[in-house]
Amino acid sequence: MIDWLTLKLDASLLSPEVRNIFRQKQDMILRLSPEGEKIWEIPARTAIRSDSHQVVARMGSDLEILGSPARVMHSNNVFGSSNIIECFNAMREFICKELEIILPSKPEVWRLTRADITENYLLDSLTEVKQALNYLRHAEGGRYQIRTTAESVYWSPKSRLRSGKAYAKGPHLDYQLNKKQITITPEQLEIAQRILRLELSLKSQFWRDRSLKPWYDYKDSELRQIHNDYFSQFIGHVELAQNDDILDKLNSITTQGQAFAAYRTWKLIKSDGMESARSLMPKSSWYRHKKLLNKAGLSWADFNNANIVKLEKRTILLNNPIEKWK
Repeated sequence: MIDWLTLKLDASLLSPEVRNIFRQKQDMILRLSPEGEKIWEIPARTAIRSDSHQVVARMGSDLEILGSPARVMHSNNVFGSSNIIECFNAMREFICKELEIILPSKPEVWRLTRADITENYLLDSLTEVKQALNYLRHAEGGRYQIRTTAESVYWSPKSRLRSGKAYAKGPHLDYQLNKKQITITPEQLEIAQRILRLELSLKSQFWRDRSLKPWYDYKDSELRQIHNDYFSQFIGHVELAQNDDILDKLNSITTQGQAFAAYRTWKLIKSDGMESARSLMPKSSWYRHKKLLNKAGLSWADFNNANIVKLEKRTILLNNPIEKWK
């Protein structure tokens, strides 16, 4: 699906009346000298809001519009359209309706400077989503710079060509819901807690220098292939572990009580890190649990990086995203 578009239009293609409507609604950003003289002046971006959606516009030498077509078309941006023309029309028509104006409908006169291509992957739980993110934090990125936060992994976030992002959609929706930015049913929110979201942002340099054809000629399948090609560099071999596999293995090599104690230590390592887990228990318990976890197939590297080694592996399939609520 397409989760973001930034489009520009030569302002000379708009009527004077339409240009004035935008300029009357937008603030200006000024830079003044110490003597109070104006050095420069630029238009600020102006939010065009309806009851539940928002698109941002700015009028200068170009009219720039940016926002999420998924939120314009639906009550939230979990799912949306992968048809770039459909998304363009949704944003253009939204602005026309809210401001009661007419904007050019031919995509050929609009320049695309950013498009976010996003896919959702339904896993078994939020824990498994966080596990996948943990793997991706250690994925080899080659020349791609990796930056991480608690719930997200970023690749080359400052690039003007392209950047990637992986994150847990559930916590993001919780935040938006608390801010009253979206509407979503409890059933949908429960499903969203299990969604791993992979987002590819194709930026200005891509559309200016690297794109093989005009933006409006791309088919849904072609955009998805670009998305898959990008993330296959990082996630092609990411495999997820089922926690029950480790517990089952522990139960097969020791008593049920000792297995559960070692398993709790493993969960503590995953949530708080190895050093924190070690500091919270006697040395004898730590080494006993560590020995059992080693027998279950976990290595020192797994403890150190909080990676999960699966006994029977299941791979995230990039070509099998979900496209609607189930």
